[in-house]
Amino acid sequence: MIATGDDDGCVKLWDIRQKKLAFTYEEHVDYISSMNFNQKKRHLLVTSGDGCLSVYDVRKSKPIAISDNQDDELLSSSVIRNGTKLAVGLQSGCLGIFSYGQFGDVTDRVLGNPSSIEHLCKINEDTLVTAGGDGYLRVLQLFPHKYTRVLGRHGSLPVEKAELSYDRDLLVSYSQDSRIRFWDVKSLTDSSNDKFSWPNDKDSSGSDSDSDSDDSNSDSNGPIPAHSKEEVEQKIESNTPIVSKRPLGEESGSDLDSESDDEEIKQLKSKINKIKNNRNSSKNDADSDSDSSGDSSDSSDSDKKPQVQNNKKKFRSRSFFKNL
Repeated sequence: MIATGDDDGCVKLWDIRQKKLAFTYEEHVDYISSMNFNQKKRHLLVTSGDGCLSVYDVRKSKPIAISDNQDDELLSSSVIRNGTKLAVGLQSGCLGIFSYGQFGDVTDRVLGNPSSIEHLCKINEDTLVTAGGDGYLRVLQLFPHKYTRVLGRHGSLPVEKAELSYDRDLLVSYSQDSRIRFWDVKSLTDSSNDKFSWPNDKDSSGSDSDSDSDDSNSDSNGPIPAHSKEEVEQKIESNTPIVSKRPLGEESGSDLDSESDDEEIKQLKSKINKIKNNRNSSKNDADSDSDSSGDSSDSSDSDKKPQVQNNKKKFRSRSFFKNL
């Protein structure tokens, strides 16, 4: 499809495959100043010297929307902010901003340009270069709106158009003085393309790979390290379960891991039994001494105490193995 606009305000869509006219739109009464195409929505946005904006679906024969008269000539337009806004340049030097889908009237106006805005060149979604009627090329930053600097001047005559080169390093402009100028805008395009960079952005051979390798080593399915005798005694005395040093949520990946885990559990069991036997023997010795020196009633009481203690120890050992 090819779209054309003439000095009478007529817009025509041509089907180059069938080589014939597809649609004709005659909503404007003055010359067509600019056209923009929204590829995602298949919308053709047209500005005219009569002060109105019209929006067409290239698949339909009637316009979608026509804006109110802005009491000024609309000379240029550009879709910005990822298709959510439409910027239009006016004869008075004001930049009007339409919210996409609400084409009745502009929602914002940007002042500061002393001459007409003949053309708009989009650097990125928030940066425009305005081609003025006084021959100046100005850089406009949007949201918040601010003219940041003057890129250069063509001369005293208006700049007709400005476009970026394919590699986005040069801006090409031509004016009514019959000259074509090339401007170095690499600083603008580089800053616009790389607004945000991830921290520690390095290759796979950098520090990120080292940190990943450390994490992978810590998460490996190795055997559970055995606890020392002192650690086991402290845990039993404080009535707290012995927690393995394996990372949480880790599952054994092979039979070898399960076998190594069973061996470690057996070792812990044997150590706990040894400690219990040593304690029982020491307490039995103490109880026998107390039995020999005390009465028969005292001996019966002393018999009950170790049984209660043994029951408590059994309960502790059961809770310990449940935690395992």
